[in-house]
Amino acid sequence: MKSVIRTNPKGWIEAARLEEDTGNIRKARELIRKGCEEFPKNEDVWIEACRLVNPDEAKGVIAKGVNTIPNSVKLWIQAARLEHDDYNKRRV
Repeated sequence: MKSVIRTNPKGWIEAARLEEDTGNIRKARELIRKGCEEFPKNEDVWIEACRLVNPDEAKGVIAKGVNTIPNSVKLWIQAARLEHDDYNKRRV
């Protein structure tokens, strides 16, 4: 698994999901955070990180992703989904 993680951003996602499935959410969050550091230009890693963090932290995570990949449509859509009122969704 370590060799897959080092070379493939999807490996970080899979490793985090495996830890989540075994009930170790802390380890899953740590893995996906490292995945964001290793592959900062991969939008799927950022979206997974947003999914795994506490809801209070999700906007911060997606904001970092948007700052790293400002032209990512997936990340902007996720940022809009995190907003609760229509006004803020339109602003995003």
